[in-house]
Amino acid sequence: MIGGLLPSGHHSYITESHLELPLFHVEPLTISYRYGETTPFLKENAQAELLYTRYDLEADLKLCDFAQLIAIGGYRGMQLEDRPGSLSAYAVGAGLGSPWRRERAWLEWSVLVGTYLSRERLNADWWADLHAVWIVHQFSERQVIETTNYPALGLALDIESANEDEAFHARYRIGPVLDIVSANGNQIRFQARWYRTDGDPFYQDRDTGLLLGVEVDALLDKDKLFNAREDRPVGLLPLVWGQYNIGYGDERMVEEFELDAEIHDYMIGDHLLTGVLWYQSRQEQDSDGFDNMSYSVSPGVQTPIGLASPLSQGEPLVLGCDYLHRSGHALDPDASRVPVGGFLERSSVNIAPRLRLQTIGWDLPYRDPSMYVRDTKWLNFIDWRVTLGYDFHDSRDRSNPAAQLGMNWDMATIGGYVIYVHGVGSVGGEIPDWLAECGVRRPVGNLFIRAEKSGLESRLEHGDAVVAGIGFYL
Repeated sequence: MIGGLLPSGHHSYITESHLELPLFHVEPLTISYRYGETTPFLKENAQAELLYTRYDLEADLKLCDFAQLIAIGGYRGMQLEDRPGSLSAYAVGAGLGSPWRRERAWLEWSVLVGTYLSRERLNADWWADLHAVWIVHQFSERQVIETTNYPALGLALDIESANEDEAFHARYRIGPVLDIVSANGNQIRFQARWYRTDGDPFYQDRDTGLLLGVEVDALLDKDKLFNAREDRPVGLLPLVWGQYNIGYGDERMVEEFELDAEIHDYMIGDHLLTGVLWYQSRQEQDSDGFDNMSYSVSPGVQTPIGLASPLSQGEPLVLGCDYLHRSGHALDPDASRVPVGGFLERSSVNIAPRLRLQTIGWDLPYRDPSMYVRDTKWLNFIDWRVTLGYDFHDSRDRSNPAAQLGMNWDMATIGGYVIYVHGVGSVGGEIPDWLAECGVRRPVGNLFIRAEKSGLESRLEHGDAVVAGIGFYL
């Protein structure tokens, strides 16, 4: 979700990312891993204020079609960005809520209450969360080219609190939402909600405004997602996917959340033009104390242009034009690195226009799904991407042009487990500077070993990242 606050005394906009990953399901019990991150940006210079993260393991026991018992436990932490300061605690709690449904329910709700354990610089000792979405009106289905969509008007309420004794400190969001759900379960939500922070320690300050935002949700349907080359409808939200990676090395931990969305198709005569959005948040925890966070976003358009050849596995090439922005920040830096009363200088990359030419299989859903069949054979599937752009503002003062060459080689499949090698190399302001990865992939995710130079300045990051980890496709 990304949303602007109008008017607001302190903030310009907010970004949020949420992940729900089912780990175990046998009726009536479901166990899931949940991850969430929130960053408000200050009005002055669009400075990132803080990073609030939640890592939770949740167990749901379904009681009936309308209610379930919920038990939750995890870790919650807040780190100020580009200035010193942090707090954290483990959290446990329980409550009630509505069971998850694949189809839209007229009422979605949950109430959770719990306590904090092992607190660090956190005075709050108990917490409570309330979530509710009430569908007020279901519109008739709408047809957009080949896709059937189901819009609905609702009222949403979210209260997150971290409280000390009888003092109640919360973040409130309440107001109307417009949901548009595609036939394959992807959803886009427009919202106009009253927003208030009231001294919640994880959000630091007090502020009030109107939150005007949009969020995109992906529902993983492997049968549809990984068959996009042959079965992709044309219209609204035809394809949304993402990935969550976490990797560990001797000196650091790297965590990434990525969302790719094909938002809307347009037909110009017989030619297809698609609006696209790519978003990535990348967090790095470093044993040297150089923790950092970067946010990257790239809206644009793309279109297939033909030119099928052996270099593209006989499939058409895709031409795109984007704007790429990355903002990099230090997390809770040592006070000695920060100007007195100010912020450590952030990293900024802005490339536009950014042209890209790629094989259709560069995007994971468009690769040949036969590679995952339980068979053992040589694949030799090679996909590639080339970008060329103008870096009009870069805090690293790099020269133009900004360009990148990337390649993915699916070498072989062993019983449906695909062995792959992936790499990119950049010049100018493109990101990252370079990346080399190898691993094994299935439709649910991958195991990988990666070496990477992200391209952040040395004041934010020390050295290159070498990690081994696991990724989940969303």
